[in-house]
Amino acid sequence: MRSPGLDLPPSQLLIRYCVLNFDLMKTLDMNDDAVGVQIDAPAKDGEANAALLDYISSVIGVKKRQVSLGSGSKSRDKIVIVEEVTLQTVFDALNRALMSQ
Repeated sequence: MRSPGLDLPPSQLLIRYCVLNFDLMKTLDMNDDAVGVQIDAPAKDGEANAALLDYISSVIGVKKRQVSLGSGSKSRDKIVIVEEVTLQTVFDALNRALMSQ
């Protein structure tokens, strides 16, 4: 459900690879095509996917319900969909996270 007056298409973000089961979640790198992230959860029972979505929502500053997995649930390459924000907002937030590490 979109907010009243907000008519933005969903932003799709390619997570090129997820490095799993580390002690710390962080953005590893970014380029024009994709983002690399390190996740603190194992790749079993959807734990890593849930951790990835939680991380993305916290970095971007949106509600968890605005972030979903478009594809790649069993792959290291994933498409993450972020509702109600522009793709530029997503990249700006991830870039700030990358620069502050």
